[in-house]
Amino acid sequence: MGSTNRHTTTRLAAARNASPLQWLPLAAVALAVLALAPRPATIGTPSVDTTTQALQLQIGAAGGYRLDGKPVSRDGLEQALRTARGASPTLRLRIEASDNGDPQQLIGALALADQAGIRNVGSRVQ
Repeated sequence: MGSTNRHTTTRLAAARNASPLQWLPLAAVALAVLALAPRPATIGTPSVDTTTQALQLQIGAAGGYRLDGKPVSRDGLEQALRTARGASPTLRLRIEASDNGDPQQLIGALALADQAGIRNVGSRVQ
């Protein structure tokens, strides 16, 4: 039994006294595996569209709508918002309303944007 214990002790001592260069191939393989392994954030991640389309909606004091500077009816606005949202899922809508206008016009425009699926909406009353 004494020889088995001495043999194990000799192997452990040899491992402790091993040259650091003996670990170099193992370290190189480990680094190569880490470098080539796919990263979780890049697997199946769609490319990000940095060109988010933005629309400008103006609501006048008389209650009229202007989308990107062009007059539009309420029905026309609804259709234009749905079409734009279909073409650009990350569509931004900026609404400017007149301080003298009917608040229901702004509320109606916000509701139309919501129904069209536009989630990035900003409003300003001036």
